[in-house]
Order: sequence, then C-alpha cells, then structure tokens
Amino acid sequence: MPSEIVRQQTPEEAELLRKREELAAVCSALADRELEVADLRAQLRSFEGRYLRQVGVLYAELDEWKARIAELQASLNPTPAAQEQAQQSRKEADESHEATHGSASQSKDFRPSPGLRSPFREVAKRIHPDFAKDDTDRQRRTRLMAQANEAYSRSDLDALQSILNYYYEASESVTP
Repeated sequence: MPSEIVRQQTPEEAELLRKREELAAVCSALADRELEVADLRAQLRSFEGRYLRQVGVLYAELDEWKARIAELQASLNPTPAAQEQAQQSRKEADESHEATHGSASQSKDFRPSPGLRSPFREVAKRIHPDFAKDDTDRQRRTRLMAQANEAYSRSDLDALQSILNYYYEASESVTP
C-alpha cells in the first residue's frame, strides 16, 4: 500500500493564511462601506435638489420681499442703518436666488443601476487610499477614489472602467 507524504503547514504559514483571509474580508467590507457612502452622497445631492426646487424657491421669494421692504424703508428713512439693512437684505435675496436656481437645484434623482454597483465596488477594493504604501500612493489613490465617486454619482460605467484601467497601468509602470 503506497503511502503519501504530505507537508504540514507551519504555524507561521497558517497564521499568514489566516491574516490574508482576514485582509480580504476587511477589503470587501471597506468596499461595501465605500459604496454605501457614495450612495448616500448621491441621494443627499438628489434630496438637496428636490428641496431647493420645492422649498428653496419659497425662501428665495420671501428673501426677495424682505429686500424690497428694506429698500422701501431705506428710501423713506435714508439713515445709514436703514441703508445698511437694505444692502444686507438685497445680498441675502440674491444669494438665496442663486442657491435656488443654481446647479444644485438641477440635480436629478439618483438611482444606480445594478450593473454600476459591482464595478464601483471593485474600483473601491482596488484603489482605496487606506491601502496605500506611502504618501505619494495615498495621494494618487485619493484622487482616483474621488473621481470614482464622481463617476458613480453620474452613473458613468465607462469612467469607472477607465479609472481602474489607469490604476492598473500606473501600477505596472512602477518598478519595485
């Protein structure tokens, strides 16, 4: 009967294997959290747009009326304090009008496709700044992660793939 010799793992090898499995689990959990954060940021921008379109316009109209009243009061009683109040009220009305009718109010509802979540998660697992080797690598990864978050909020699958490709190409060009 032939007997087979099997090499036993050393305690160090077993520990290394356990640590690698633990690292893989942590990477996966981090990618999940990064995806949740990206979803929440996009949903918040969407909510902000809806809020500005529905409620913000009312506040902008109210600020406009306050400014008109302050300007009328300043014309009837031209004291420095009244003039200052009119200027401040006009500034607030202009700011609220810009906020209400600016780019934030144009944001659309965010509904990521199922085909977008998985690539974003993969990008987050590969390029997250927490896995950087040094400060230069951390800065590069931070920039790429910001681009990935932006691409995700735009539902731009091609941009996510480009970011991942760029990361791999840049990593291959670095000599150890």
